[in-house]
Amino acid sequence: MYLLKITLNGITAPIWRTIQVPESFTLNQLHHIIQIAFGWWNSHLYMFGAWENRIGDPLLLDDGETTWDKKVKIKDVIKKFGEPFPYEEDTGAGWRARNY
Repeated sequence: MYLLKITLNGITAPIWRTIQVPESFTLNQLHHIIQIAFGWWNSHLYMFGAWENRIGDPLLLDDGETTWDKKVKIKDVIKKFGEPFPYEEDTGAGWRARNY
């Protein structure tokens, strides 16, 4: 089980949520949980990771280089305590998630 703190970057007043998810969840499942936690509508493109190694929905990005987030488990990207990993939406909201 992971306890993740998800924080919006680039905002003066800190905006964050803490969620608990099983390590066996996929990044696609995590994406939907993040959407719910912030009251968003899942209406923007998104990706996990850096652009060069992006993980998301290849059917939406349609670029032939995106790893499908339905095939990547959270435990595959979080290797050690406190290690951040990015999540970004099309709106430019940058995220940092940490496992605590």
